[in-house]
Amino acid sequence: GRRDLRRRAAAFGRTQIVTTPAPRLARPEDADAVTALLQRSYGKLFNDFYDAPTLGVALPVMARANPELLASDGWFVVEENGALIGCGGWTPEEPETGAVKPGQAHARHFATDPAHLRRGIGRAIWDASVAQARAQGVTRMVVYSSLPAESFYTALGFRPLRQRFTTLRDGVRFASVEMEAKIG
Repeated sequence: GRRDLRRRAAAFGRTQIVTTPAPRLARPEDADAVTALLQRSYGKLFNDFYDAPTLGVALPVMARANPELLASDGWFVVEENGALIGCGGWTPEEPETGAVKPGQAHARHFATDPAHLRRGIGRAIWDASVAQARAQGVTRMVVYSSLPAESFYTALGFRPLRQRFTTLRDGVRFASVEMEAKIG
Protein backbone atom coordinates (compact mmCIF):
# COMPACT_ATOMS: atom_id res chain seq x y z
CA GLY A 1 0.00 0.00 0.00
CA ARG A 2 0.86 3.64 -0.08
CA ARG A 3 1.11 6.10 2.78
CA ASP A 4 -0.32 9.59 2.42
CA LEU A 5 1.59 12.48 3.91
CA ARG A 6 -0.19 15.81 4.00
CA ARG A 7 2.02 18.83 3.48
CA ARG A 8 1.19 22.47 3.36
CA ALA A 9 1.94 23.88 -0.07
CA ALA A 10 3.07 27.37 0.95
CA ALA A 11 3.01 28.78 -2.55
CA PHE A 12 -0.63 27.83 -3.02
CA GLY A 13 -1.95 27.91 0.54
CA ARG A 14 -3.60 24.50 0.22
CA THR A 15 -2.91 20.93 1.29
CA GLN A 16 -0.88 18.80 -1.10
CA ILE A 17 -0.95 14.98 -0.92
CA VAL A 18 2.46 13.35 -1.27
CA THR A 19 2.42 9.56 -1.45
CA THR A 20 5.25 7.32 -0.32
CA PRO A 21 5.40 3.82 -1.80
CA ALA A 22 5.59 1.02 0.77
CA PRO A 23 8.95 -0.67 1.39
CA ARG A 24 9.51 -4.24 0.26
CA LEU A 25 12.21 -6.68 1.29
CA ALA A 26 15.35 -6.35 -0.81
CA ARG A 27 16.52 -9.23 -2.97
CA PRO A 28 20.01 -10.17 -4.23
CA GLU A 29 18.95 -9.20 -7.76
CA ASP A 30 18.50 -5.59 -6.54
CA ALA A 31 22.30 -5.21 -6.22
CA ASP A 32 22.95 -3.06 -9.30
CA ALA A 33 20.00 -0.75 -8.61
CA VAL A 34 21.00 -0.41 -4.93
CA THR A 35 24.58 0.46 -5.91
CA ALA A 36 23.29 3.11 -8.33
CA LEU A 37 21.02 4.55 -5.59
CA LEU A 38 23.86 4.64 -3.03
CA GLN A 39 26.12 6.38 -5.55
CA ARG A 40 23.47 9.03 -6.29
CA SER A 41 22.67 9.58 -2.63
CA TYR A 42 26.05 9.43 -0.94
CA GLY A 43 27.82 11.07 -3.89
CA LYS A 44 25.67 14.17 -3.48
CA LEU A 45 24.80 14.33 0.21
CA PHE A 46 28.29 13.65 1.61
CA ASN A 47 30.02 16.51 -0.24
CA ASP A 48 29.26 19.17 2.38
CA PHE A 49 30.51 17.00 5.28
CA TYR A 50 33.67 15.24 4.07
CA ASP A 51 36.66 16.44 2.08
CA ALA A 52 37.50 15.15 -1.41
CA PRO A 53 40.39 12.85 -0.34
CA THR A 54 38.15 11.15 2.26
CA LEU A 55 35.31 10.71 -0.23
CA GLY A 56 37.74 9.38 -2.85
CA VAL A 57 38.55 6.48 -0.53
CA ALA A 58 35.20 6.07 1.27
CA LEU A 59 32.65 6.22 -1.55
CA PRO A 60 33.96 3.25 -3.58
CA VAL A 61 33.59 1.14 -0.42
CA MET A 62 30.36 2.58 0.97
CA ALA A 63 28.38 3.31 -2.18
CA ARG A 64 27.90 -0.27 -3.27
CA ALA A 65 25.34 -2.89 -2.41
CA ASN A 66 26.20 -5.27 0.42
CA PRO A 67 25.23 -8.84 -0.64
CA GLU A 68 24.71 -9.89 2.98
CA LEU A 69 22.19 -7.11 3.56
CA LEU A 70 20.39 -7.87 0.29
CA ALA A 71 20.04 -11.53 1.31
CA SER A 72 18.94 -10.74 4.87
CA ASP A 73 15.30 -10.57 5.83
CA GLY A 74 15.69 -7.16 7.45
CA TRP A 75 16.76 -4.88 4.64
CA PHE A 76 14.25 -2.96 2.52
CA VAL A 77 13.97 -0.97 -0.70
CA VAL A 78 11.37 1.48 -1.94
CA GLU A 79 10.54 1.62 -5.64
CA GLU A 80 8.67 4.18 -7.67
CA ASN A 81 7.96 3.80 -11.37
CA GLY A 82 10.41 0.90 -11.57
CA ALA A 83 13.34 2.79 -9.98
CA LEU A 84 14.76 2.35 -6.49
CA ILE A 85 14.46 5.58 -4.53
CA GLY A 86 15.22 4.39 -0.99
CA CYS A 87 16.92 1.60 0.92
CA GLY A 88 17.88 0.62 4.44
CA GLY A 89 17.13 -1.79 7.21
CA TRP A 90 18.59 -3.57 10.20
CA THR A 91 20.60 -6.57 11.32
CA PRO A 92 21.12 -8.17 14.72
CA GLU A 93 24.87 -8.23 13.99
CA GLU A 94 27.22 -5.33 14.70
CA PRO A 95 28.51 -4.13 11.29
CA GLU A 96 32.25 -4.30 11.97
CA THR A 97 32.57 -7.35 14.24
CA GLY A 98 29.46 -9.44 13.61
CA ALA A 99 28.84 -9.58 17.36
CA VAL A 100 25.25 -10.08 18.51
CA LYS A 101 23.89 -8.72 21.81
CA PRO A 102 20.45 -9.86 23.02
CA GLY A 103 17.82 -7.15 22.57
CA GLN A 104 20.07 -4.97 20.39
CA ALA A 105 20.20 -4.50 16.62
CA HIS A 106 21.85 -2.14 14.14
CA ALA A 107 20.27 0.19 11.56
CA ARG A 108 22.16 -0.34 8.32
CA HIS A 109 22.92 1.49 5.08
CA PHE A 110 19.94 3.87 4.80
CA ALA A 111 19.83 6.07 1.69
CA THR A 112 17.27 8.08 -0.25
CA ASP A 113 17.61 9.35 -3.80
CA PRO A 114 18.38 13.09 -3.51
CA ALA A 115 15.50 13.86 -5.89
CA HIS A 116 13.07 12.21 -3.43
CA LEU A 117 14.15 13.60 -0.06
CA ARG A 118 11.60 14.75 2.54
CA ARG A 119 8.84 12.45 1.27
CA GLY A 120 8.89 10.00 4.19
CA ILE A 121 10.82 7.28 2.35
CA GLY A 122 13.45 6.83 5.04
CA ARG A 123 10.78 6.97 7.75
CA ALA A 124 8.73 4.28 5.97
CA ILE A 125 11.80 2.01 5.82
CA TRP A 126 12.56 2.77 9.47
CA ASP A 127 8.99 1.93 10.51
CA ALA A 128 9.15 -1.41 8.67
CA SER A 129 12.53 -2.14 10.25
CA VAL A 130 11.35 -1.33 13.78
CA ALA A 131 8.21 -3.45 13.43
CA GLN A 132 10.27 -6.40 12.29
CA ALA A 133 12.99 -5.92 14.94
CA ARG A 134 10.48 -5.54 17.79
CA ALA A 135 8.79 -8.78 16.72
CA GLN A 136 12.18 -10.45 17.25
CA GLY A 137 12.65 -9.01 20.74
CA VAL A 138 14.85 -6.01 19.89
CA THR A 139 14.47 -3.09 22.30
CA ARG A 140 17.53 -1.00 21.38
CA MET A 141 18.73 0.04 17.92
CA VAL A 142 22.26 1.34 17.29
CA VAL A 143 23.53 3.10 14.17
CA TYR A 144 26.93 4.32 13.03
CA SER A 145 25.60 7.41 11.29
CA SER A 146 27.46 9.32 8.63
CA LEU A 147 27.68 13.02 9.44
CA PRO A 148 25.00 14.09 6.93
CA ALA A 149 22.56 11.44 8.23
CA GLU A 150 22.80 12.45 11.90
CA SER A 151 19.79 14.80 11.67
CA PHE A 152 17.73 12.06 9.96
CA TYR A 153 18.45 9.60 12.77
CA THR A 154 17.82 12.27 15.41
CA ALA A 155 14.36 12.84 13.87
CA LEU A 156 13.73 9.09 14.24
CA GLY A 157 14.45 9.27 17.97
CA PHE A 158 18.15 8.37 18.08
CA ARG A 159 20.49 10.15 20.44
CA PRO A 160 24.24 10.52 19.91
CA LEU A 161 26.58 8.43 22.07
CA ARG A 162 30.04 9.24 20.70
CA GLN A 163 31.96 10.23 17.62
CA ARG A 164 33.67 7.36 15.79
CA PHE A 165 36.39 7.10 13.18
CA THR A 166 36.79 4.17 10.83
CA THR A 167 40.24 3.84 9.30
CA LEU A 168 40.03 3.13 5.58
CA ARG A 169 42.65 2.50 2.90
CA ASP A 170 45.76 4.69 3.03
CA GLY A 171 45.01 5.62 6.66
CA VAL A 172 42.04 7.80 5.70
CA ARG A 173 39.75 8.28 8.71
CA PHE A 174 35.99 8.40 8.09
CA ALA A 175 34.05 10.25 10.80
CA SER A 176 30.66 9.01 11.98
CA VAL A 177 28.46 9.23 15.06
CA GLU A 178 27.39 6.22 17.09
CA MET A 179 23.76 6.73 18.06
CA GLU A 180 21.07 4.71 19.83
CA ALA A 181 17.29 4.59 19.97
CA LYS A 182 15.05 2.72 22.39
CA ILE A 183 12.41 0.90 20.34
CA GLY A 184 10.83 -1.47 22.85
